[in-house]
Amino acid sequence: MSFAALAGMAAALGLAVALLGLAVRAARQWVGGPAARRPRLPLEVLGRLALGQRQGLAIVRIGERVVVVSVGEGGVHPVAELDPATLAQPDAAPVDGVAEWGSCRLYTT
Repeated sequence: MSFAALAGMAAALGLAVALLGLAVRAARQWVGGPAARRPRLPLEVLGRLALGQRQGLAIVRIGERVVVVSVGEGGVHPVAELDPATLAQPDAAPVDGVAEWGSCRLYTT
């Protein structure tokens, strides 16, 4: 191979890599557009309970809402929505694994 042929291949490879870099950069800007700049709701996991190796329940505060969700292999699904006012503080420390929490009874381990 001659030097001119090698230089032509190197230039073509450099152009292909540069075009690929520009495409990746444009795709990142397009995907990370207005949706990525939206303000996010504060999310806090208040408690979790394992029901099996790959299944459980979680109490999650999302903004002003408190939701019980099922967490497992099939994904995360809402189970119930709780009144945040009843979850302010437990009425008493757990006794024998049971705590009164507003109108709810929570069984702890």
